[in-house]
Amino acid sequence: MMEEQPYLLLQRYRRDRRNLLEFLFSSSLIKELRTPAGHVTSLRDLDFDNLSVDYILHSIKSGGVVDISEATKKYFDESSYPVMIQSQLGDSYFLLSDPDMSGSPPRRAPPPIDVNRTADNASYSSRQPDPLIVENIGASMDNFSPKYNATTCTPLSQVEDVNIPPLGLPCLNTGLSDDDLQESAYEILLSSLVFSGIEVHTVEDRRKEKSSKFLSGLKTKREKINQQSQGRGRHSELVDTIRIQMQISEAMDACIRQRLTQLAGRRIWESIDIPKISLGLLNSVFKSDFLNEKSYIHWKSRQASILEELLYFSANLEAYERETIKSSLSKIRNSKEWDITMSPSERAEVLLPITQVELKLSSLSGKFSIQGETYCWTAGYHLNIRLYEKLLFGVFDVLDEGQFIEESNELLMLNKLTWCILGITQKMHNALYGWVLFQQYVGTNEAMLLEHALHELQKVLSGDHADQKEEQYMDSLACSRQYNGSEIKLGLVQAVFFSISSWCDDKLQDYHLHFSREPTNFSRVMNLMSAVGILTSGDSGDIKVRFAAV
Repeated sequence: MMEEQPYLLLQRYRRDRRNLLEFLFSSSLIKELRTPAGHVTSLRDLDFDNLSVDYILHSIKSGGVVDISEATKKYFDESSYPVMIQSQLGDSYFLLSDPDMSGSPPRRAPPPIDVNRTADNASYSSRQPDPLIVENIGASMDNFSPKYNATTCTPLSQVEDVNIPPLGLPCLNTGLSDDDLQESAYEILLSSLVFSGIEVHTVEDRRKEKSSKFLSGLKTKREKINQQSQGRGRHSELVDTIRIQMQISEAMDACIRQRLTQLAGRRIWESIDIPKISLGLLNSVFKSDFLNEKSYIHWKSRQASILEELLYFSANLEAYERETIKSSLSKIRNSKEWDITMSPSERAEVLLPITQVELKLSSLSGKFSIQGETYCWTAGYHLNIRLYEKLLFGVFDVLDEGQFIEESNELLMLNKLTWCILGITQKMHNALYGWVLFQQYVGTNEAMLLEHALHELQKVLSGDHADQKEEQYMDSLACSRQYNGSEIKLGLVQAVFFSISSWCDDKLQDYHLHFSREPTNFSRVMNLMSAVGILTSGDSGDIKVRFAAV
């Protein structure tokens, strides 16, 4: 019965409205009816549902001549605005929203409105209001308004955004820093290129190639070399741009490119994953390859932490396997033992137990039978997603973080080569890219980024790229969040939407403060909030996820 009440009220309102109009038209109050087709001969020709009652009443007061076209126009004009009533306290309007969900009104005074005043009203605007009248109005408002804690109105100033709510991914066990993740993400991108057969020459290699072209005396030969190297040269240029964006040193980059090229040439792996990349580099990179010992120790420690994160903490290991990995990693981290005492063959023996564990885990089939799925997709998703975020942040100019680099689209295409390693699908990419764009907007306040973020999230909502298996896979990538004092578990996409929604809700709760300087961003944030949805509590206290269809 409660579900039918709004419908019954609407029917009652429509019936009463028609009765009023029929009474007005049948009375002698209306002297003349005008339409584009001429005079109206029958009331049955009129569409009462599309006529403005206010206009007709005004016409009756003005002489009784009613223009049906104008009444229809007024009706549609009025429907574009909230319903208004007049009272002694001023005009009021009603919104079709749930007051329990809307929360309290802003507790901060709205910013002053700058208007161009004419000479006619300048004297009126310059008059100060009577303090007694202001006091009386304030007292009247207190009588009729909900009670909220009073806050002091302070001048509006630049406000720093609160921290963006995190996704709630499982924590990293090994304490990998943002710099560690960024460097590892770059190595994975290089690996995906090299093992896909794409040549990535270092800056020094290209300098030598240009010198050889310059020394060549035959024009036809020079043109032939240009044609052969054009494609691979472009990839190398893009990788150099990414290296600069991710702040990777040229010396370390040259070393890693060379070693990865050598590993790819041996064709020892049918497919690659993150542990294989770390094991291969640890077995082929030496302290002498680095300009200083500190950089090498940091690099080696990072590789050991990656292996520990993905292998040691795996749930599919026996206790003795875990102890073996722990012992091997301890030897790798020991600079004196690993870098001075051990020979290359002895280092290979230390890496062998870890390699055997990696082979065991990589041989396990994926859980969701998605094409290309590996065990690492779900076992290491908390690391994979963080690494992919670092790659996506590379599209922003390091000198102007609110702008894209010119090669951003090409960079995104190269990032796609890492999907099979990091377990990224098209829908996951859209969600994570929208998430990254949103974070960059919050940090830079560049409105264009917010529009791009909304565009990516709308791709997620369209559902064109995901099948049932992919949906199950993404739902398994659990993120934990706190909501109203309770912990909730969300899939990856829902976690992205939840974090964005929480930030939007925080800003919209006090929109006078957050959008006074740039009011155009208010509508953008409203659109974003409408897309990602909100979380609410049910009548019984249970938490309901009210997202748009994901």
